[in-house]
Amino acid sequence: TRRSSDLEMKKLPNIHQMSEVEKGYWLGWILFVELILAHILVIRFSLDITQISFYPCIFKVITGHPCLGCGGTHAAQALLEGNLKKSLLEHPAVLYIFMGYLWFMIQQTLEYCGKKILRLRMDSFLYGLVGISIIQWILKILFL
Repeated sequence: TRRSSDLEMKKLPNIHQMSEVEKGYWLGWILFVELILAHILVIRFSLDITQISFYPCIFKVITGHPCLGCGGTHAAQALLEGNLKKSLLEHPAVLYIFMGYLWFMIQQTLEYCGKKILRLRMDSFLYGLVGISIIQWILKILFL
């Protein structure tokens, strides 16, 4: 007869016992699955997230000008549809964030496998994000 310990199923790791690399790895894959599901909803069911209206942009209502985030929803819709050019034109920060996510996933996967890779510095990434957002905002104000 087999011992009961041989028959026990391997338990999933406890999140409190995971290293930071393991947490980042699994978080990245969870986000990846969510992106795939969003892509399926957009493509398969023709979901248009730009039509989901929450509240009008207060900044735009008061000033008549777009805010730093204006165009982000349209850019996300274009990205989920696979239209990278349109996403870049609507709001380049969305594509920038997506590319940062891809780099994060490559980095976390390689670290999880025991290999080292150049880490993405979060402060540099955020400065880039702010810079891109401000530049696109100024261009929208000047030319739209």
